[in-house]
Amino acid sequence: MDAAILQISGVTKVFGGFTALQGVSVDIGRGERFGLIGPNGSGKTTLINCIAGTLRNDQGSIRFDGEEVSRLPAWQRTRRGIARSFQIPRPFSSMTVVENLVVPLEYVVHRGSLHKADTRGEAIEILKGMGLAEKADTPSNQLSQVELRKMELARAMAARPRLLISDEAMAGDRKSTRLNS
Repeated sequence: MDAAILQISGVTKVFGGFTALQGVSVDIGRGERFGLIGPNGSGKTTLINCIAGTLRNDQGSIRFDGEEVSRLPAWQRTRRGIARSFQIPRPFSSMTVVENLVVPLEYVVHRGSLHKADTRGEAIEILKGMGLAEKADTPSNQLSQVELRKMELARAMAARPRLLISDEAMAGDRKSTRLNS
């Protein structure tokens, strides 16, 4: 296996007097699929939030592709190639499904370099892979829970991550979705 793309070493996160993570260490290799399993309240989402930059770890190190990222904000981690989906989908509810994907495409991938029509086409291709192309122009607040979860994963994929973190991606959905790569 190649060198680890993600190296977590001694990560600790404390909320007031409650220690959510204590000394967590793990290396995740390129192309590796890695799952965190544990009961509710065991710190899985807290660790994901520390990796993605939603929370800052209090101690320890998070290195992505050899670079220390522990103190970088979430948007800088996303631009470096870390994307995540959320346990509870968080769509831009005033936007359509395709517009929800155009945001990461324009912000992370293209940084304003393509015309909107080109970005929309890319978004549609991602939606096809998720089985949501026919819902492209549907307001996201009209999607079912399963469709919202698919859109959430598609939005993370739109950022073209080198590391995709999915927080309980299939919770509540008995079908698995194959992503074309």
